[in-house]
Amino acid sequence: MESRKRFRGAEDPMVTANPSLGRRPLRGRALPSDMEASDPMLQVKHVNLNISDNTSAHHTDKFEITQLRDDENGKQIDPALVIRRGQKFKIDVTFNQPFDEEANDLKLTFVFVEQPEPRNKRQVKVLVSDEDKPKEWGAKIYKDKDDTTANTVSFIVIPAPDCIIGKWQLHIDTVLRTKDGRKALRYKQDTPVYMYILFNPWCRDDQVFMDGEKNRKEYVLNDFGKIYVGNYKESSGRPWIFGQFEDFILDCCLKLLDQSGFASSLLGDPIKVARKISQLVNSNDDNGLLVGNWSGDYEGGKIPMAWVGSVNIYKKYWETKKPVSFGQCWVFSGCVTTFCRCIGIPCRSVTNFGSAHDTDGSISIDHHWDNDFSPLPDDDSIWNYHVWNDVWMARPDLPSGNGGWQAIDATPQELSDGVYCAGPFPVNAVKNGDVTLPYDGPFIFAEVNADQVNWIRQADGSWYKMIVNEKIGKNISTKKASGAPMGNSARWRGRDDPDREDITHTYKFPEGSPEERAATLKANQASSKADIYQHGKEDVKFQLEDKDEIYVGSPFDCKLWVENQSSEERSVFVRLTALVVYYTGVVKTKVKTKGYKLKMPPNSKQEVVLDVEPNDYMRQLVEQAMFKVKCMATVNETNQVFAKSDDFRLRRPDVEIEAQEKVRVGEEFPVEIKFVNPLSCSLSNCEFTVEGPGLQQPKEYRHNNIGPGLEAKISLRLTAKRTGQKMLVAGFDCHELPDISGYLTIEVTN
Repeated sequence: MESRKRFRGAEDPMVTANPSLGRRPLRGRALPSDMEASDPMLQVKHVNLNISDNTSAHHTDKFEITQLRDDENGKQIDPALVIRRGQKFKIDVTFNQPFDEEANDLKLTFVFVEQPEPRNKRQVKVLVSDEDKPKEWGAKIYKDKDDTTANTVSFIVIPAPDCIIGKWQLHIDTVLRTKDGRKALRYKQDTPVYMYILFNPWCRDDQVFMDGEKNRKEYVLNDFGKIYVGNYKESSGRPWIFGQFEDFILDCCLKLLDQSGFASSLLGDPIKVARKISQLVNSNDDNGLLVGNWSGDYEGGKIPMAWVGSVNIYKKYWETKKPVSFGQCWVFSGCVTTFCRCIGIPCRSVTNFGSAHDTDGSISIDHHWDNDFSPLPDDDSIWNYHVWNDVWMARPDLPSGNGGWQAIDATPQELSDGVYCAGPFPVNAVKNGDVTLPYDGPFIFAEVNADQVNWIRQADGSWYKMIVNEKIGKNISTKKASGAPMGNSARWRGRDDPDREDITHTYKFPEGSPEERAATLKANQASSKADIYQHGKEDVKFQLEDKDEIYVGSPFDCKLWVENQSSEERSVFVRLTALVVYYTGVVKTKVKTKGYKLKMPPNSKQEVVLDVEPNDYMRQLVEQAMFKVKCMATVNETNQVFAKSDDFRLRRPDVEIEAQEKVRVGEEFPVEIKFVNPLSCSLSNCEFTVEGPGLQQPKEYRHNNIGPGLEAKISLRLTAKRTGQKMLVAGFDCHELPDISGYLTIEVTN
């Protein structure tokens, strides 16, 4: 049975010691020379952290550092204790003699580890006592009726649910009391025991508490997932290995926080920690994790599309202590998910299709056209997709109703408080247009719900304004909360993907609804260009064809249907332009453009077609094979203007992985990875990347050039290290067709 004895403590300034985490003999300070031999001090001989039982109860047993393992040189590494705040854990302390509650007092001192060592150390001193205070550090003696070891005492310890997260030392001190109750002699343990304390989504008193085991299993414990890419018409789930439990990841995350100068006193506040993570994952400030690159020139680093997970990125950073090259939005997001889930903040990667990038605080996306209807350069842009993160937490700093999912974004786009970071901003506030709340509301709102404003230069130099309130913020997607890797039955794409959850409704009301318009107008009051809305006469209908399912190397056409709905003749001028673009919406090159003059009788229809051949675009393609078709039209008699664009990407084949879907731990099994060249030209600079926690450390395999229609294949033999569902991901990269991947889920049993 358990006694009711418990303890409390308060945080005071204090220091760190050696951060190594092996088991070593415990040493104490020498006893005073005048101490009587018949009255020996109680001394600590051994501390058993009960790592297996504690980590299982705290949902941290998947961390590799909690297991006995070997380093790269074959040297054995002792397991470490990883626990979550606000939840009890049990330790067994063996003394040099039986513990006497009447004669001895015990004090547990937890010291927060910081590097470099601060002048004032941060510590929590906990006295074993009968006092029980909720939401504070506490400890009590645990008495087991079956325990026959007189010299060993068990303690139940509970870190406060708001304590700072990170690496801690534990010191155990004893005090010998005299018969009249005075403190006579003190033994202080010099060699500390180390442990990690994380946020706790299972604890109702923790600010990151999340209800529902399925949600916690997905957003904290799942180390595999999908990040959605493409465009709003044709998206695909890119397999991603988060790998938050790999042996060096936790230390790397804590190192990033530590070296940035982030105050340790803030490490208990998930709001401040999440905002800092959005800064640390990019390298623009504080020597962060990952270098962003959207130039198309990736010399000196890895092409962003070649990454298949976060593990190799964190590994390179941990080994070199330098930012890793290169990343783009989905890579930043994947690394944020790894970081947050590792330290216990529920997190998911979120993809916004048709994502606005507002550069001037107008909460609108401004496009400019010359008087011949050719597009002019713009600072604002609409990305085919953009990936950021949602993190889950209460927001006691904001009005009621703003807790839950918060948007953060590590992709370095715009400065916030002088650094490149964004959020956390409540998703519910995005939906309601409450953009004045912290942090970065106008920018995040514009990403999902800005209106497009087309400014057309007139012959006299003035500008005609036309609003298009559609296409921004479509099919906002994340992996569904299942807590498991994806199945292998089919290659799902778009809205049919069974792993995809559409969360658009959490970010915005239905497009065009009174609520959505009200939220947009409310947000516009904080805009740098308020009152932009106006309307004019329109009696000619335009419809631009949506392109879909076009394969690399195939011809395609761009079609516009024009219908004169008036009872009079209309003179219409149309310009169609096909562009190769980066996924950010930035134009790489103009492939083809053509102007058309139409004389349209009353109540008539006409079709305008721009044909594009493979020879027009194959040498111009960039990663992800993104296209944009722009249309601008004007009606001479009424000055009606129509402007619209369509984004699409060319389809490519997948990498195929062949292996057993069930294997045993320690048993070697064969794997074949294949890719067929779909083009009429050879593929050069070919490389496979293979990665799978528990199956395969990240590894790259060079391959010879691949001729037209030929198959490339690599054969591997892997050995599973841990049980459970594991995901093996293979990426293929070459000069002509970057960004191709495939995955296979493998069940590992004993």
